[in-house]
Amino acid sequence: MPKIDFAQAVTAQTRAASALAAAQAQAHARVITLIEAATATITGPVPLAEMLSWTSKEEAARRLLTLPAGETDPGIEAILGGEAAQTGETLDVLAEKIIANADAYRSIIAVLAGLRRMTCTAIDTAATPEAVQTAMDALAAELAQVVV
Repeated sequence: MPKIDFAQAVTAQTRAASALAAAQAQAHARVITLIEAATATITGPVPLAEMLSWTSKEEAARRLLTLPAGETDPGIEAILGGEAAQTGETLDVLAEKIIANADAYRSIIAVLAGLRRMTCTAIDTAATPEAVQTAMDALAAELAQVVV
């Protein structure tokens, strides 16, 4: 008769802990995916290289609007001039649009960052896979309100 090796037995507690850990790991990955999708909805399809220029464009736009009338800055012209030439906007009009977009983006990203942190805390403190799902459902509901 074969012998049973009880050292290989998996307890209900071990199975539950393993299921919880798996649910938490999947949920953390899903949080990032959902936040990235929400961000893409807000920004639209924008190449990464262009996104990486947003900070310098915002700085240039804010500097431009503080210059005395008629004064120029070659650095600002270099950052904003090409885009303004392509769109037919004046530098001032482009700067105002960049600042408005930057302010709006910053506000929504702050909300999304808060939602991500709050959800990750709920995931980390969840005692069951069902509680993890509840945290994810709450995130989905919040995102539906934020991203319209």
